[in-house]
Amino acid sequence: MLNSKLSVTLLKDTKEGCLVPVIVAPRASKTRLIGIYDAHLKIAVASPPVDGKANDEIIRFLAKLFDVPRSAIFIKKGDTAKRKLLIILGYCAKSLGPALDVALANV
Repeated sequence: MLNSKLSVTLLKDTKEGCLVPVIVAPRASKTRLIGIYDAHLKIAVASPPVDGKANDEIIRFLAKLFDVPRSAIFIKKGDTAKRKLLIILGYCAKSLGPALDVALANV
């Protein structure tokens, strides 16, 4: 299992919640976590980057991964870019880190 310091270093706390940097690889055969690339979570997304479908898929995926409500996750930067910065409102890196460590260990 990966050291939890890795996930806590990747995830950043703010007053509002936890920032999650993401790189999206659209049009994959399956939505899944690929790993960490350039200090971002790299996520393969099955949905195409059309009409916000890939963004919706990322939010659904992260909500399931971190076991948080989808309504708590927002795209803060990069709505139309492959590199995105998401925020999970009301959560901190310390509480989300263990779930990310488990997911990364299974990549």
